[in-house]
Order: sequence, then C-alpha cells, then structure tokens
Amino acid sequence: MTDGLIAAHDLVVAMDYGQFLLRGGAARYCPDDGALLHEAQESGEGVAADGTVVLVRSPHQNNFSTALRVEVWDRAQTDDLDDWDEAFEADLTVDEQATLWFDSPTMAGSGCAVPPGRYRVLITGRGIVADGWPGSTTPGDSWRVRLWPAGGDSRQPRRLRSWNTSWTPQAVALATAVDHQEWTARLRAELLGLPPGDQCCRRAEAAALLRLTRGGPVGADCISRLGILMGDRAADPDLPAELGLVNAAGGPTLGLPPTVMTAQGCCCAAVWRGALLVGGTLVATGTRLRATVVYPHPSTAMGLVGTARRLGVGDVAMREATSQVLVNDAPALLEILGTSRTVAAWRSVET
Repeated sequence: MTDGLIAAHDLVVAMDYGQFLLRGGAARYCPDDGALLHEAQESGEGVAADGTVVLVRSPHQNNFSTALRVEVWDRAQTDDLDDWDEAFEADLTVDEQATLWFDSPTMAGSGCAVPPGRYRVLITGRGIVADGWPGSTTPGDSWRVRLWPAGGDSRQPRRLRSWNTSWTPQAVALATAVDHQEWTARLRAELLGLPPGDQCCRRAEAAALLRLTRGGPVGADCISRLGILMGDRAADPDLPAELGLVNAAGGPTLGLPPTVMTAQGCCCAAVWRGALLVGGTLVATGTRLRATVVYPHPSTAMGLVGTARRLGVGDVAMREATSQVLVNDAPALLEILGTSRTVAAWRSVET
C-alpha cells in the first residue's frame, strides 16, 4: 500500500438534484440539510459543512452511477489538484460508528469504513460536461474523497477549483474562535448566574434540566442550578412527577411536559436555558456561531424545536443522525435567553 495511505474504498453511488452529502454518522437525508444547501448556494463556494455533514453542489444535475473513491491518509494529500475539474475542502468528524456515508436526495445512501476522528476532507471531481442536465443519467463524472487528521486548526468549507473558468479562488480562512469548549464554558457560566425568574419559569427550566439528563446522574452544575430554581424541593423524589415528567402509568415522559409546551414565552426561554446547561454546545465556525443540544428522545427534540420557534428563532431543526437539535443562529437565541455577555463577546470576535 502507498506510504501514508491507511485505507481505500472504491464505490459506485447515485447522485441527484445536483448535490451530495458526506456524513460522519448515520445515513439519512434530513429536512434541515436544506440549511446547508442554502449556505452552499449563498456563499458561491458550492460547499457547506457543520462539522458532522459536508454538502457539495455538483455541476451535473445527476449521475446514477458515479464512481467514488474514498481514501484515508495519515497526512495531508493535495498534490494532484490540477488533474481535477472540481475541488472542495472542509472539516468532518466521523463518529464512533466508524462509517463515512455518501448521501443524495431521494437516492439510497452508501457507506464505507473510516476510523472515528476529526478529519480535513478534500473532495475532487472530474469529467464535468455541463452545468445542469448533463445529457444522460450516467454522464461519466467521477469523484474522490480524501481524509486525513485535521490537527489543531479548523477551516471554513471552501472551493479550491472549479470547471467554470470565471470562478476566482478565495483566500484560506481559519475558523474564528475554534475552541468550542471555551465558548461552551463561557455560556454555561453565564447561564448558572442568571436569576431564576418567576415560578413558572423556575418549573420550566427545572423540567428541562431533569428531562435532558435522561434519568441518569445529574452533574454538579445542574444540581446547583436545581437548588437555585427549586430550593429544598430540588432533592425531593416526587419533583419529576410534579413537573410533569412522569406519565399516568408511572413511567417517564418522552417529551417535554404539556404544561411547558403550552406555556408563555418566558417559560420557552427557561426551557432552552435548562437544555443548554445540560446538553448544550456552542460551535464557532468562521463567522457563524451555532448551538447544539443532545436530546434523549425525538419527542424531546420536537419540543425544543417548537419552543425555539415560539421565541421567534426559526433556523432550528433536528439532526436525527447525531441526536441533536441545531440552532444555526445561536446569537439570536442567546439574546432572548438573557446571556448578553456571551453574545457581546462573540460579536467582538466576529467583527
């Protein structure tokens, strides 16, 4: 095997609607992939990524028999770009399932074994004959995906080559504030210091805290926050039932309590404060700050999406492949939640 090449896979995949996705998790075309498509189109780069998915716009409308080669390397491999019509670069994390998935709307997904980890991804294509309908359902274009360890830096997804001779390359841009842990820790500290609010808000936030722990051990921060919210009642074993987290059969509810789902806006904000404190992460990529929350059940995720939209935050969706709710415009949500210091710090970096 070539020095530095860890693994190689030759696949035949199907692409339609002028786009394909590389996923570091389970193969599934999700409705919120539309946000990535919009970003790829608006940026003019033809590529967008959120850390777990990379979306690429192909000049061809379709190719139902696309030759795809996937290579995993131990170091960067960018030596043959001049041999390709199209080239894109992005970052992608492959989860513990150790599978890279190729996916395209309405088409069956295909996967191959890739070790878990965070990768720099180089996607190249050639044999492009048209922009749009290529004259056949099998026009003959082929693609290659190379992956190697991303290292400490992070890159915005970008185009490196285009078959369109009018395209002008952009400069390499390192992602702004790539220390996601730092931003998440900043947010958690501010959330812990916020006043608990009215009784309805206290109960809504406490319900979110308990629901998103999945019934498992509650971290020290959450215990502290529950004490602020509920006082001596925080350790009462009957508290989950009082908050609507136990159903009529005595088992745990799958989603958020009905009283929370029908509550006023201040309670919706309280739910999100609790959710971010338990399972939230801020992800800074380029000039965008996103928020994700890991959810224990799809019903909980739908509740989080619903409460966010009631707050006027529309760019939010479930990502079933990673069991996360994704908020693409985190500053808009954080402003409503009252975490103004975190937002101000991001604005200062963003500008």
